[in-house]
Amino acid sequence: MSTYKLRAQIDAYQSFHIDPDAIYDAMGDDFALNFGVKGESVKQAWVPVRCEFFKPDEFSAATRIPDLSIWQTGILVLSAKAHDVLVDELESFGEFLGLTCGTDFYYLFNTLHIKSDEVVDIANSEQDVDQGLFMGVKRLAFNEPMVVDDVLFKTGYDQLLNIYANERFKAIVEENSLEGLVFNSDLACF
Repeated sequence: MSTYKLRAQIDAYQSFHIDPDAIYDAMGDDFALNFGVKGESVKQAWVPVRCEFFKPDEFSAATRIPDLSIWQTGILVLSAKAHDVLVDELESFGEFLGLTCGTDFYYLFNTLHIKSDEVVDIANSEQDVDQGLFMGVKRLAFNEPMVVDDVLFKTGYDQLLNIYANERFKAIVEENSLEGLVFNSDLACF
């Protein structure tokens, strides 16, 4: 089995956006600054805000709206179609938060399944630390038997900034023709 780092396919699909002021106004500064990087439930505080998709200037071919995308660094974005396909697989790994994009309903998926650093294959992993500050990950590998059953997860090794998925998640996405994600086997990619 393989583990993948999820990335938005920004060269072919429009990018997801929520106006930060909408989150600040609806849920406060602390919520906006910490959403997704604490590994905590936010469902009680969540207020459905409006979102949009836009075509980045540098990717003129990015005209389609994705079924799946990534917002900020570690929040999965799902269309209603993707939600219907994946809800049963994902519900035990986090929480769904509804919002409206134009006239369509979407969901953010806050991954709450956090794996401890013991799942990291330390011999094949390396953090980028500069003057005591975490800058990212140079190399990353997992002890595969410890994550093989985890459909989606995050890890503190990279400060909960990324979502990792297993082969089952990838297969369900592909079998249902859900578009918009890149399944990267280079777990330290940008």
